Amino acid sequence: MAKKIQILIACLLLSCSHQPTQTENPVKEDISSYFPLNIGNRWVYSYGANDGPLIIMRSIDTILNLDNGGRLYGFVDSLSTFDSLINGDVRGFYTYNNGRFYFYRSLSDTTNIMIPFLQSPIKVGFKWTWNSKDANGSREICSIYLDTFNGVTDTVVLVVHTSSGGILPTDYSIDSVWYMKGIGMIKEVSESHSFGVHYTRYELLQCAIQ
Repeated sequence: MAKKIQILIACLLLSCSHQPTQTENPVKEDISSYFPLNIGNRWVYSYGANDGPLIIMRSIDTILNLDNGGRLYGFVDSLSTFDSLINGDVRGFYTYNNGRFYFYRSLSDTTNIMIPFLQSPIKVGFKWTWNSKDANGSREICSIYLDTFNGVTDTVVLVVHTSSGGILPTDYSIDSVWYMKGIGMIKEVSESHSFGVHYTRYELLQCAIQ
């Protein structure tokens, strides 16, 4: 099983390294340009999973100033099917720290060290790793290229996250996430192998950025 995981990860990373539109030049700007987090910003995603399609509207509604000079950006995900609203919203927090971008599920979660979603320098091949008691993984910038969303053309960064371990030693997952400068996450495709195979996919439909 371990050999199979290594082959799958190697194949995925090899495919990433052959994006025809990618550039080897590092992107110099601060990573915050890939996460516009002003209050009122919102994104509408189609979300597909094993249990059916949803629409998710994510909006920034809170900014908290921390004693250490940092900030937490609170967001809420409103979930709905294509024809009805699901009761209950999902809340989370984003933050920047030393050129790194993090996500937290709750305020108490911020006391834990978590793996950054994105960190500088933004260049193809840059990789960062993490380890915990039961699992380990890595994120790598596989491609940087230009793309267009809603008539706006700008830089897109593809980050691939692989992890192994978890509830069972044989668990593993592969996530590919696309971030667009000035917009945020435009797509995410995930494959998780834990008690079966689970697939999820986010696709940005529209956004309102201030």
